[in-house]
Amino acid sequence: MTCPDVTPCGSVATSSTPSGNGTSYTVTVTYTAPSVILATPSHATISATSVADCPDVTPCGSVATSSTPSGNGTSYTVTVTYTAPSIILATPSHATILATSVADPSKPAGSAMVTITSNVTVSVLVVPSTTFLPAPASANNPPTVAIGFSVCLMATITGDTNNLGVKKWSPTAGTVSTAASPACNGVVPPAGSFTATYTAPGTVPNPATVTVTATAVADQSKISPPNTLLSIVSDQLVYDPANPTGLLTVAKAPATSGSIVIDLQGPASTPASAFSCTDLGPLNGKATCSFVVVMPSPPSLTCPQMQCTSVMLTLSVIRASTAVVLLDPISISPRDARGGRSSLATLALLLPFVVAVFAFFRRPSFSARRLKLAFALAMLLGLTLGWASACNQFSVPATPPPPVQGTQPVMGNLTVTAKPSGGSQVTVMAPYTVQ
Repeated sequence: MTCPDVTPCGSVATSSTPSGNGTSYTVTVTYTAPSVILATPSHATISATSVADCPDVTPCGSVATSSTPSGNGTSYTVTVTYTAPSIILATPSHATILATSVADPSKPAGSAMVTITSNVTVSVLVVPSTTFLPAPASANNPPTVAIGFSVCLMATITGDTNNLGVKKWSPTAGTVSTAASPACNGVVPPAGSFTATYTAPGTVPNPATVTVTATAVADQSKISPPNTLLSIVSDQLVYDPANPTGLLTVAKAPATSGSIVIDLQGPASTPASAFSCTDLGPLNGKATCSFVVVMPSPPSLTCPQMQCTSVMLTLSVIRASTAVVLLDPISISPRDARGGRSSLATLALLLPFVVAVFAFFRRPSFSARRLKLAFALAMLLGLTLGWASACNQFSVPATPPPPVQGTQPVMGNLTVTAKPSGGSQVTVMAPYTVQ
């Protein structure tokens, strides 16, 4: 202070309304000099401090002089910049800026109040994972989670310049943990996003739909919208993560069967007899289903033994047997593939008839020798006809049919039903392709 022998050495007051963008504010402070000057040059210094209503935050922002005082010897003006804190804990949160004269700190200080706001936004979604949220549970609206199972959640916060993250997760049922877990293993959130593991309760809540909200650390007045994220079920059939599409394929002949693994989440140790195919679609009456309980791999992650039953579904199809191709009846048409040979064979067959007739009518008497000749010719004719008939010598086989081409694949959906003891009946559609 350099106002010798003068008390007070002027006064300070704010002369403008604070302006800013929610983080940094500017206010103008005016200093009024004393009426008597006892030293030349005489000058005064303005000190700016901040006092704020920001619960649990110290300090509540900062103040800095951003310009050199200017004036006419009686009144001086200086610009002060206030920077808000990175964390907002009250709504509305505000800060009071005080401008005090160094010359006489006991005099009332000029003041200005600023309201601290933020552009922070929060949203929460379920991380799509074929392991911990397999199809078709992930395709449901909202996605379904069996009791006791976990899924990965992700909160995205914008406007959080210091990347402070989530202050609190709030589910309407179940629990949320930020500790590392298999459900979020391998999930790398982008900048500004944060993951947590949601675990469904041990029983279906009422209502069965669950809302999970997240509160930002940077502005605890900013909470994600209370949208329904999940629906809790007692049990459900899902595709094993090893086959996320659930497609069952029966290869081309001679193969007659194909298999997939399906998980029943919820009841444990359900026998294979509790599973059935209630509808085979286009294969009704042409295929059968069978089930065998299997041990999933690894059992502790996708289908815990105490919370799940894995079964292998085998679809067996009945393929048509090879058709018997029949040849055309005996044909002696001169237009067949053998051409002239067929005509010669016909002539050879008829020649004994011609000789017998000629011999019979040319002989004038009916003698024993003629009877013997006629009998011999008749025998020869019979042998000839028998040989021709037995060996099919005069039959021209029909042109062999071309190889049977593979038919178009048969595609459809079969309905798998499970009736676990103590649980509810559940179904799942399994697509199939029979090549």
